[in-house]
Amino acid sequence: MLEHIKPKWLVTNNLGVAGIAQSLGLAWVAGPQLNITNSLSLQCVKQELKGSGAFISNELSAKQMKRLVRPEGFRLFYSLYHPIHLMTSRQCLLIQSIGCKKQSMNKGCMKRCEKTASIISLKDQSHIIHKQPGNHNCLYGNENFLNLDLFAAVPNLFTDIMIDLRDIPTHTKLAVGKAELIELFKQAINGDEAAHQALSSNIIGITNKQYLKGLN
Repeated sequence: MLEHIKPKWLVTNNLGVAGIAQSLGLAWVAGPQLNITNSLSLQCVKQELKGSGAFISNELSAKQMKRLVRPEGFRLFYSLYHPIHLMTSRQCLLIQSIGCKKQSMNKGCMKRCEKTASIISLKDQSHIIHKQPGNHNCLYGNENFLNLDLFAAVPNLFTDIMIDLRDIPTHTKLAVGKAELIELFKQAINGDEAAHQALSSNIIGITNKQYLKGLN
C-alpha cells in the first residue's frame, strides 16, 4: 500500500511500518504511541531509523521537555488535544464487560462489530471500550487530553501541533462545532488569549494531570 500511495508524510506507531517507509525512501514520523521521552530517542529515530520527526510523550512535564535537544533538521510534534488511548487488544474486551451472545471473537466480529462500553477499574477509574468495524478493541481514558499550558511553558520547542478530533465516545463534550474549534485552536496557537479562554470554556471534561505530574 505504501509503495502504491507514496505519501508525502507518514505518521506511524509501528517500527515495522517505519522500516518499510525507510526502505521506500518515504519521510516518516514516530507517532505518539511510541512514547518518546528523551533526546537519545530522538537521535536514534533520526540517525538509525532515518525518521524525519517524532511526537513527544504527553507524560513529560514542561520542566522535562525543556531538557530535550531537537536534532538539526528534525521536526518535533506534540498532540495538544486527543482521546487518551490506553490499550489495543486482540481479545474482545466487550464479552468480559457488557457480555455478548458470542463466546469468542471470530472474523465477523473484526469486520462488523461496532460497540462502546464504559467500565470501572479496580481503582474506581472510568474507562471507555470502543470497537470500530475493521479494528481491534481499544481502551480509552474517560476524559480527553487538553494541554493549553504548553504555549506559555515551552513556546519554541515544537515545530508541529496535532489536534485529534476523532469521534471517540469519551465523556468529554464540545460546546461548539469542529470547524469553529479548529479556528479557535489556530488562534490560540498564535497567542490569542481570548481563543485560549474560549477553548477552555467550550471543551468540557478534559485532563492534563499527567503533564502536570511529569514522568517519574
